[in-house]
Amino acid sequence: MGSIRTNELLESLSRAVRAVYDEDRKKNPHRFVSGPIIFAENVADMLGCSVDFVHRIPRNQLPGVRIGKPVVYLREDVENYARNRIRGDNTLQPVARASRQPIGECLTFDPVAEVRGVAPRPKRARNVR
Repeated sequence: MGSIRTNELLESLSRAVRAVYDEDRKKNPHRFVSGPIIFAENVADMLGCSVDFVHRIPRNQLPGVRIGKPVVYLREDVENYARNRIRGDNTLQPVARASRQPIGECLTFDPVAEVRGVAPRPKRARNVR
């Protein structure tokens, strides 16, 4: 009779631990990553910086993709970014996703950046009470 009670307690404990584990996995997915795809928190750990700094790195230097709310990166891209920063090479070539080979001159047009560079910035109106 004691062994039945012990088994029930062990199963109850097992369910409780599993529920806590699942909840932690939902709240902190970056802690459970292994493989080529990593989260911004993992990139920050690798580079020794803050997550905010990782998000501010230009995408042409460190490619990332937004999947839902989080941004994910390829471990290989982070290693290339760090390697190029160590060398002092801040002018990185865009990399083609399929072949992972440099695609040379990548001409893109960003109308917002073009307008910001040409047009004077409007002054903000102050709220007067």
